[in-house]
Amino acid sequence: MQKPSVSKGDTFKLHVSPLLTRGLVHPMIQMNLYPNLIPLDSAEKLDALFERSNQRPVALIKHSNTCGISADILYQLGRIDGDIHVLTIQQNRPLSAFVAERIGHRHQSPQVFVLKDGKAIYHATHYAIDPDKIALLLADL
Repeated sequence: MQKPSVSKGDTFKLHVSPLLTRGLVHPMIQMNLYPNLIPLDSAEKLDALFERSNQRPVALIKHSNTCGISADILYQLGRIDGDIHVLTIQQNRPLSAFVAERIGHRHQSPQVFVLKDGKAIYHATHYAIDPDKIALLLADL
């Protein structure tokens, strides 16, 4: 098989992610475009989230703003019906470590938890994260 030759000035067709077509620059996500993505940036908000899990399931993602997989998963989660609380690890490393300790799962990113009664009833990382399953759990079906 012969290698294709590339010359200066050649143009190429590239697959463009939906993130880029909406004016979002990878790997940053403008969470205000997805009203169900809620920043989680304090221990008080985390405590309130755990407390809320006693009434209904809640979702939390540990998101890395330098990871393409994390950006893709966040985009997918932004499209489901249900609130997703987003802990951006670069901005909240101590809080991220506290989540790992409190829930009992070592840190990874992206990493999603659905909490009910203060415990993880769903945990997945990277492309094992299933937005459809998360939506069902948040609907408490």
